[in-house]
Amino acid sequence: MEMRKIQLVGGRSYAVSLPKDWITRNRLKAQDVIYFSDDSTGSMVMSATPSSMPKKALEIDIDSVDLIYELLFLCYIKNIDTVRFHATKIPYEKMKKVRETLKYLEGYDITHETESVIEISFLFKEINITMPKILQRMVYMLKTMCVSLESKDSLALEEIEMTLDKLSHLSTRIIFGCTASIEARKINAISHPEDLFFVEDMVKKLENVGDLLYGFKDTSLSAKEIDTVKNIIYAIEGSIFKSFNVPHAKSLLNGIKFPKSKDSDYELEKMMDLASDILDNITMIEFHKIYFK
Repeated sequence: MEMRKIQLVGGRSYAVSLPKDWITRNRLKAQDVIYFSDDSTGSMVMSATPSSMPKKALEIDIDSVDLIYELLFLCYIKNIDTVRFHATKIPYEKMKKVRETLKYLEGYDITHETESVIEISFLFKEINITMPKILQRMVYMLKTMCVSLESKDSLALEEIEMTLDKLSHLSTRIIFGCTASIEARKINAISHPEDLFFVEDMVKKLENVGDLLYGFKDTSLSAKEIDTVKNIIYAIEGSIFKSFNVPHAKSLLNGIKFPKSKDSDYELEKMMDLASDILDNITMIEFHKIYFK
């Protein structure tokens, strides 16, 4: 391992000399460009070529792909901004599968299309979408589902449930980007790399709560059952957004009295378990801030 001192140049800029053998080995000379990127540990990675930089576009022969959904989903979470499918003539069934898949991938849309090309782009590159905003919207969606249940609006429940699925996928994309970038973690208010696990689990649990609420679409819940659901979501919301601390949220959950109903007992108990898991994730994140600075 070689060491170099940081030099102050002109009173405003910093410079570090590069090892001569590295320059020679990579056949570089004055005025050539080198590439820098942060890795997940905070180290600076330097390369003589852009090949080590994150891939942002992919060109694919659609005739070679059978699992369209799975491939598009992988491109999505790996932060590929442009996916370009091509063929002599794109088969109708594969074109249809592409369109069906995009319904579940928030921000992905078709930006160019002909008989031989389908180009998909991520449209949210310049929009500041962060994990705190996604969590906030997911909680709001759960509260809206309660209103839809009271109104017996099955169509709204279905639309919101799909929105929660899309937000979950979008969060996976963001979290994947955070694994390789300290800057991305800062933007998303994630203090420790290990917190990515807890945040991802929180999102999944919120999505699961939405699934349980959607399962009530053909059930006539009583006013007491609706209130129980609202109280569970209130405890989740308050702890996520720091309206009150986790011990208080846990006491709220413990104080919830279940109405006697054979139709909803299992789902409400499962919802309570999910809420408790969410609070545990928040606790782990708080412990990181307090004890592992």
